[in-house]
Amino acid sequence: MKENESWITSVKPIKDDAVISRLLDELSKNKKLGLRNKTIAIVGFNTGMRISDILNLKVTTLFDDNGHMVDNFRNVDIKTNHTRSNNKAHDVFLTPKTKEALQLYLKKRGNRSQWLFPSSKNHRKPLSRVQFASILNQAAAHAGIPDVNTHTLRKTFGYRFYKQTGDIVTLQHILNHTSISVTRHYIGLDDEEMQKKMNRFHDISL
Repeated sequence: MKENESWITSVKPIKDDAVISRLLDELSKNKKLGLRNKTIAIVGFNTGMRISDILNLKVTTLFDDNGHMVDNFRNVDIKTNHTRSNNKAHDVFLTPKTKEALQLYLKKRGNRSQWLFPSSKNHRKPLSRVQFASILNQAAAHAGIPDVNTHTLRKTFGYRFYKQTGDIVTLQHILNHTSISVTRHYIGLDDEEMQKKMNRFHDISL
């Protein structure tokens, strides 16, 4: 693991739906940009996309030639496109609630930028990862939720998907990981299972 990526492993998924709701509520409190901020988080929680890929989406990516919102689209991850010689496009799936959130956001966003989530300062540019990280960190702090950053969204998706389906193979493909072991470690399954086994361990008392 690269030294500058070590912080990623320290980030944990949010396992309590009530805590997710608190974070989304806090993100929505900004009168002008709350809907945008909340929608970004919903896309992250429901698709598992990296935040850099979410913020670089264009509106046209979400619609077919007839103007209907698609159920899925092909995406080449920005991060792995630079680190893997054989990186390929993979499917991103839009759940019904994700599509509902996106349609509401697009109806109310008030600009015609090509970017799905444009910067409020310049609609010709997408919101930056650093800008959204600051927004997310502030919302988490106000909601009293510790240790949250942009990877929390992706990790939370992975954890919830696995807990609901038990399908680690499909999750590996959705997250575009190189192996199942990477996926297990990424969403914290190894740590969780070790803790469960330790809880069953009969230790020796004095």
